[in-house]
Amino acid sequence: MRTHTPIIALLATSVIAFAACSQKSEENIAHAQQREGDSTAAATTDPSVPADNTGVNKRDRNDATLTTGDQSQSAADLDLVKKVRQAIEADDTLSANGKNVKVITRDGMVTLRGPVKDENERKAIGDKATMIAGEGKVQNLLEVAR
Repeated sequence: MRTHTPIIALLATSVIAFAACSQKSEENIAHAQQREGDSTAAATTDPSVPADNTGVNKRDRNDATLTTGDQSQSAADLDLVKKVRQAIEADDTLSANGKNVKVITRDGMVTLRGPVKDENERKAIGDKATMIAGEGKVQNLLEVAR
């Protein structure tokens, strides 16, 4: 009779790791919603504020507007987006929206898109990307959430 202990141990370890990741995700969501001034938390908890992205959706259908689907798969561009993303995520002063902006790279150019808390956050994220990508290599299309 063959023993399946290594397979069972591997499966058990995978289940435990998955459960830990799920719990961490739930904690991150709860933490983001508790942050003071986070417009995402206000929008999701205030039923009187209708969610309407019609204008943004129309704009994003334009072929000239980069979306995450336009991300280059070259090694250099993937490395650049990784470095910018890591710099953004390492900044604990940024709101949940700020940490979740879209970072798109093509041919060494970085495009930043998405809502941020205020103009200071918009500038801080743009400055981080510029420090990594270089002067003139960042298109900051971040929008201050209302």
